Amino acid sequence: MDSSRTSITMIETILFIWIVLPMIGILVAYLKTMGWSSPSKIIQVYSEDTNRIDEHGGPYEVMVRD
Repeated sequence: MDSSRTSITMIETILFIWIVLPMIGILVAYLKTMGWSSPSKIIQVYSEDTNRIDEHGGPYEVMVRD
């Protein structure tokens, strides 16, 4: 009876080391790279001479949310 429990514990340990830990590592690396924020982009917009708002004509930063 002890050998079957030991076998199950070893399988759980192997699954944890080879599957769960790498997934957590990938998630942490992704969050460090991409950041923890809402999916939005900041783009720069330039205006032409015909429709400029100020004397400089841009660039203006615009946030676009998906």
